[in-house]
Amino acid sequence: MENKKIITYCIPAYNSADYLDKSIQNLIECNALDAEILVVNDGSYDNTAQIAQAWVDQYPDRVHLINKENGGHGEAVMTGLAAAQGDFFFVIDGDDWLDIGANVRLLHLLRTQGSEIDLVLTNYVYEHVEKQKSKPMRYENVFPQKRIFGWEEVGKFSISQYIIMHTTVFKTQILRDSHINLPSHTFYVDNLYVYSTLPNCKKLYYLDIDLYRYYIGREGQSVNVDVMVSRIDQQLLVTRLMIKRYKLFDDITCGNLRTCLFNNLNIMMAASTITCLLSKRVDAKKLRKEIWDFLKDSDPKTYAEIRKTLMSKCVNVKGPILNKMLGIGYQVVRKVYQFN
Repeated sequence: MENKKIITYCIPAYNSADYLDKSIQNLIECNALDAEILVVNDGSYDNTAQIAQAWVDQYPDRVHLINKENGGHGEAVMTGLAAAQGDFFFVIDGDDWLDIGANVRLLHLLRTQGSEIDLVLTNYVYEHVEKQKSKPMRYENVFPQKRIFGWEEVGKFSISQYIIMHTTVFKTQILRDSHINLPSHTFYVDNLYVYSTLPNCKKLYYLDIDLYRYYIGREGQSVNVDVMVSRIDQQLLVTRLMIKRYKLFDDITCGNLRTCLFNNLNIMMAASTITCLLSKRVDAKKLRKEIWDFLKDSDPKTYAEIRKTLMSKCVNVKGPILNKMLGIGYQVVRKVYQFN
């Protein structure tokens, strides 16, 4: 088919006027007529819609715009997924961008082998604003290269190597068949997005390219520690939804896949716990107990295993050495999340 799209780049954009041109420009420069750029304007009150419309006017066959009332990042992703025409689906936040050369390699892979692949995994790069430094996150020690592989061939992840939205190019139909449900007006849903879909991917391909450029370090960003504490309810909601999604030791039969999901959930439990500990809310202690009780009641086997981990021990210490251990736990989670 002449109008067939190999990939949909979904750009959820909320007040992204300062960054959107670069994000779209880098995609356009790949000269991919078989790629769809779908901007979901999530109720922005700056010039996001006008900037996106200018690109639509210039490239009507390649760039599309959906304007909607503000519903948060997850709702914007779900809107994009429902409208996507591409065989694959890749989420690019409105203030991030893709490396042009790396993206050309991704497109070549999708055109030549995409019909046989469920999920393409790539590297991503933290572009830290304040420090003016770049830090790539790579997986060459974890995944086989230059061939399709299954979960049974995946190696061991380090503490900073876990699969996030920015590493995943999912086949669109697999995302839809996974029935992901990202809540509205909630941050941190990218964790749920990946966690819900990975078990449905059987044929994986790792492309060792530094593709996604993740712009971090800005004031007000969702992984900034002060912002995380202020959004404690959203953090806990996403963690609960992840817990409800699977009983890891009953539902997931492949050990390597279970380990991958376990690590993601372990990080979310640690982040939720630290957020509660750092919060000054009067019910913070109660919220902390409730999330651990919820895990214990929902999935006792996973609860028992997470309690054994060093990360869990660091963030759940009681007594006079709590502050010292909290500091250690905070640094561990900070290393993983790369927040300020």
